[in-house]
Amino acid sequence: MEAHLIREGVIHADTVPVSDLRSTVEDVGQRNQRPKLDLYPGHVFAVFDRLTDDSDLVTRPLLPYLRDITDHLLRTIELTDGVREILTTIVDIRLAQSAHQLNEVMKKLTAWAAIILVPTLVAGIYGMNFRHMPELHWVLGYPLALGLMVVSSIWLYLGFRKRGWL
Repeated sequence: MEAHLIREGVIHADTVPVSDLRSTVEDVGQRNQRPKLDLYPGHVFAVFDRLTDDSDLVTRPLLPYLRDITDHLLRTIELTDGVREILTTIVDIRLAQSAHQLNEVMKKLTAWAAIILVPTLVAGIYGMNFRHMPELHWVLGYPLALGLMVVSSIWLYLGFRKRGWL
């Protein structure tokens, strides 16, 4: 907001007291802020281009200087557009990197959740204390349930590791 006030104060110097403008600039300077002026070189280019083409204000000796200024403005516009494109590309690349990193983390979390799911499922079923489960009365029922949990967890771990998820 203050940058706008500074710009207006500079443009309309006859209506804004210099002391007000100076205090605004000092306030911005004390807070270590850089005012952002929303003056685009394209607007200035259009003014100078029109002056060189069809204006009675510009005399013949001034024409080469105005053309030189227009050329410099055109270069500035092209440079600004190039820098803007580069910055946009950098932001896009960073967003893609963040998305890729998030995908890698999600793969690992999913793999570990799947590995933990199988033993939890087996333990949950056998922990329900049903009376009519034949495995409960077998001599090898308990070791078989533990073996199923360990083997399935190792099988999932090796499968996820082979695919690069772990």
